[in-house]
Amino acid sequence: MFFCIKTTMTGKKPTEEEQSAHRRFLSESRDILLAAGPTFDENNSFPEGSIFLIEAHDFTEAHAFAESDPYYGAGIRAKIDVSRWAPVGYGRSYPVNPTDL
Repeated sequence: MFFCIKTTMTGKKPTEEEQSAHRRFLSESRDILLAAGPTFDENNSFPEGSIFLIEAHDFTEAHAFAESDPYYGAGIRAKIDVSRWAPVGYGRSYPVNPTDL
């Protein structure tokens, strides 16, 4: 099954160490991670949250993925919402190397 995970931030800025751990987490999650990226408000200021599209067996696994993100453990993520996602189609491929973020 596919899942969309939407997170919100607490407002705490991540340290360089926390950013490195988060990027490592994304890189090590390539087997289930389809896409990920920050979301911004209309002012394009500090990220207000993130969206992750993943493939997982069930909601429990999807929640476990989100909660294993180092940003969550560091108190950078305030809220995690997990929804099952039913992709209808997509026409592009966006290969992103998390270390380029």
